[in-house]
Amino acid sequence: EREFQRALELSPSNSQAASNYGSLLAGLGRPREALRQLEAAARLDPYSIDTLIALGRVLQDVGRPHDGLKSLLRVLEIDPARADAHGLIGALFARSYGRLDLGLPWLERAASLDPGNVPALRWLMTLNWDLGRLEEARRWRLERQRRFDGKIDGWTLLIAVAEADPAAAAELARQALVVDPHDEG
Repeated sequence: EREFQRALELSPSNSQAASNYGSLLAGLGRPREALRQLEAAARLDPYSIDTLIALGRVLQDVGRPHDGLKSLLRVLEIDPARADAHGLIGALFARSYGRLDLGLPWLERAASLDPGNVPALRWLMTLNWDLGRLEEARRWRLERQRRFDGKIDGWTLLIAVAEADPAAAAELARQALVVDPHDEG
């Protein structure tokens, strides 16, 4: 942290240092401090995709999802094929606005742009399940297992369990989100 502060003292217009420092602060659970650094970095370099993505995440974390959405949409103006931005927008609609239905197309686009996009595939499984689209949830579970050589994680297993016992699986999912509502990996 001191190295970033020192770098910014020596070169206040170093957008990369401000962006990296903001990302570090976000990772340390200090979103308000991260926001200041990331906003400064975005002013210095309004075309930095990494900065705009980090800014979009932090804005959502500090309760400004509309501004976070604008930052992520800006990423897509610069590079429409950024799967991570599509996935984050889908997750934002689901998480911040409770609009699971609006998140799905963004997540489907993310999954089509990047077949290895683990968060998008997990969101597609769980959102379809939450919407009662059980066959779609199952399809995405099987697709995820196919893409990753049959490997499954807790979320994939949860959907598989849900196919047999929906009530128990829904309760497990709620508990998991309480433990880590920002789990993306």
